[in-house]
Amino acid sequence: MIAQLAVMKKVVLLAHSLYKNDQKYDETKYLDYINVDNKAT
Repeated sequence: MIAQLAVMKKVVLLAHSLYKNDQKYDETKYLDYINVDNKAT
């Protein structure tokens, strides 16, 4: 349950960031970000 909330939070933050900056999804950029984020925890 908590893992699902964490994933949903990341998706919402990503979508909001893309909308706010008027950008399209770049898979390599965000996969690198997720890998860095996972290493930090």
